[in-house]
Amino acid sequence: MANARALTRALLHPGDRIAWLAILRAPWCGLNLTDLEKLAGNTNNSTLISRMANQEVVQQLSADGQKRCFKFNEIIKTVLQHRQRQSLRSFIEGAWLALGGPGCITTENKNESETINADLEDVLVYLDLLDGMDEAGSVQDVSRLHESITSLFARPDSQADDHLQVMTIHKAKGLEFDVVILPGLGQKPPPAGKQLLLWSERTSSEQHNDLLLAPIAASESSKDEIYEYLKRSDKERGRNENARLLYVAATRAKKSLHLLGATTAKTIKGKEKNDDLECQAPIEGSLLKLLWHELAPMYENALVAADLTRDQSSDQTSNQTSDQTSNQATYLQVQGIQRLPVDWQLPSVPDAIKIAGASLATPKPVEEIEFEWASATARHVGTVVHRVLMRLSAGASNNSNNSHQQDSDDYYANTLTSLGVPTAELNAAVTKVSLAISNTLADAKGQWILDNNHKQARSEFAMGGVDNGKLKTLIIDRTFIDADNTRWIIDYKTASHEGGNLESFLDQEQQRYQAQLDQYARYMGKIDDRQIKLGLYFPLLKGWREWGFNK
Repeated sequence: MANARALTRALLHPGDRIAWLAILRAPWCGLNLTDLEKLAGNTNNSTLISRMANQEVVQQLSADGQKRCFKFNEIIKTVLQHRQRQSLRSFIEGAWLALGGPGCITTENKNESETINADLEDVLVYLDLLDGMDEAGSVQDVSRLHESITSLFARPDSQADDHLQVMTIHKAKGLEFDVVILPGLGQKPPPAGKQLLLWSERTSSEQHNDLLLAPIAASESSKDEIYEYLKRSDKERGRNENARLLYVAATRAKKSLHLLGATTAKTIKGKEKNDDLECQAPIEGSLLKLLWHELAPMYENALVAADLTRDQSSDQTSNQTSDQTSNQATYLQVQGIQRLPVDWQLPSVPDAIKIAGASLATPKPVEEIEFEWASATARHVGTVVHRVLMRLSAGASNNSNNSHQQDSDDYYANTLTSLGVPTAELNAAVTKVSLAISNTLADAKGQWILDNNHKQARSEFAMGGVDNGKLKTLIIDRTFIDADNTRWIIDYKTASHEGGNLESFLDQEQQRYQAQLDQYARYMGKIDDRQIKLGLYFPLLKGWREWGFNK
């Protein structure tokens, strides 16, 4: 699920370098660290997408890295073409599948299929989360997404037994286990902070119990020597207590003990050769620091092997590099990267099932129904129509076809182009906008809707409210109060209909959008106690549907 989360961040924000580095390192691409460093470069002024498209940059990578980068870039370019043109879940899930996300789930467990299915279910849980946060195919508040992710937990393994136990060192006292794993030994301990009083009980030479006590200094500039002494004594006692706890944890193992701790490496500038790496000592106060005198040689050997790997020729693949360095440090996991083979492809779609002995008649061709409302160009047509109708509603009360000269075909074409309508679809889109406006101005119902003599007439009227504990903003296309003191809420729909029964189509559209307009009416009813009527107007069809709202 971590890879899916990084993929979400990267696709929603091309400038999120950390997320892009994560998905380039992920198994579906699998760039080694050397190639990743060259691809990232020494500048933050360009995105990793643009650097992947730069042939001069890609040619600096190893042969294996170039193949992986090219393959990954081709998939990502196709994926990004669908950004905000579909639901957020469909967008991320499609990208994950195209990159081979399911093929990156592996396990060494005996019940492999069950474990993989469980991991896939965890990804589906994450995708369900994206479903609930979708706002126009994106996430408006990324911080809320991160907060929601922290509340997700992997599903419990119903097949698991009690062989694995997770506990603190304190709770492990008196127990023994075949295998003990101690993670995070190199982590920084929490800060001790300053206490108001420090004290220490001591036994004097006369066998009396004495109390040595000192308050905190009044200011940062002044120091109390007794307080500082007691502070050093407490620090030493804490170090001894940590050593005792580490001893307790290590001695819980009956067969094997695994110590996991990370430290950093520092680059030393070389004069006659490439820069060298120097292993840094662990953070002071960490448990790894207590073992450093014994473990330091192992870390230094691993660093040497990593340095040798870095100096290998760029033409060698990371698998070859791993083979060459494995003899020098068998425990080195620098090259232990999980990734798909560079020539891995999505599995082909299985053949259609053939029914033996069955003779199926060839079905008659069915006329395809064009759901224009689902296309990007249709949405842009609707946007322009809404803009023009809003401006017309603020004009004279008697609108006519000659009163909107500024809304010429050139204006429609320029606006549609700025919204991203492709050139090949531009003429058809302009024709639809022009037809919608002309129909509305020539239609009595359309003129009535646009009449600005109505009381409290508003176009693109924004309302806010709370629905199921969540703040929502609604945009009403047109609202006003008619001569009968009735509040109207009207929504424009730029759908078109080819063939079939037009009245039946309008009835279906009313059923489809009734819940949406009823919600508008509920919000309006909180600020207006008049009778409310709802309507759908179809400019391309001169169509109209209305109904009353029962509070």
